[in-house]
Amino acid sequence: MNWLRNPFHRFGRHHGPNDARFPSGDPFDLEQPLLQLSGSGDALCVRDACEGIGIFGATGSGKTTGSGHALARAYLASGFGGLVLTAKNGERRRWEELAHATGRAEDVMIFSLDSSSRFNFLDYELTRPGSGAGHTENLVNLFATVLEIAERKQRYAAEPYWQRATKQLLRNAIDIVVRATGTVSLPALYRVITSAPRSTAMTHNREWQQHSFCFQCIVKGDERVRGEIAKHDFDLAVRYWLSEFPTIAEKTRSIIVSTFTSMADCLLRGMLRELFCTTTTIVPEATLDGGILIVDMPVKEFGELGIISQVLVKYVWQ
Repeated sequence: MNWLRNPFHRFGRHHGPNDARFPSGDPFDLEQPLLQLSGSGDALCVRDACEGIGIFGATGSGKTTGSGHALARAYLASGFGGLVLTAKNGERRRWEELAHATGRAEDVMIFSLDSSSRFNFLDYELTRPGSGAGHTENLVNLFATVLEIAERKQRYAAEPYWQRATKQLLRNAIDIVVRATGTVSLPALYRVITSAPRSTAMTHNREWQQHSFCFQCIVKGDERVRGEIAKHDFDLAVRYWLSEFPTIAEKTRSIIVSTFTSMADCLLRGMLRELFCTTTTIVPEATLDGGILIVDMPVKEFGELGIISQVLVKYVWQ
């Protein structure tokens, strides 16, 4: 079954009044105690978990193995689902052991290079449930945010023109890719942008038309586009690629393209491409019904790649 269409098929539980985890009979009772903090009856409740908890202490003081362990066990025993980000190499194993001890082993989902889980974040935004899905502008903003996360320095943020021009580039690339293929991915956008015409004369060149992925998407999209709004947006995208883009001053155009390719570069190769630019087998919504999604890309092992992976998943999950 496709996780994208039915992300909860593994988690078919229905909490009822006889669920032992909820003595009050209401799984959404914010005063439900999760963990006894003292012998005087002081308890950590669901409300406290919703408001956020901070644990402070020096390195090696037992934050993870003490307070963190107690909280994690209480959450899992109470049926919580959620997202687990990792800093150290042993964190995946620790959470798997906790899940097993609390009867939650079947709810664990591992997101890592050595698992089968993959997450094409752009295609997810295109096809996810909800009326806000599939809109080009949302895809552009998601992509721009992810690229800024990957870049971190946000080199073009101080120059409004380059920011607007890069978003315009993305917007029109997304429109023709989606109309032509019904899906979207970073490699496909890269192919469109790097095969776009560099002059008006090139748009009439038969050899360019035969080998350009950009032109192929225009032709296929024109055959498949349906609906007045979609046709209008597609026509705007075609005019951009065949009329506006080729006439932009060469230096200006090269900067716009380079802004995209340089920022997307790390996501177009290696493990980031494999994890985030291929297919989708797992979605964030699975955590809403008890899924425990562990991003096993510990920062102390994977460094910058681990940071990018975990921030990307966290951003989309939020």
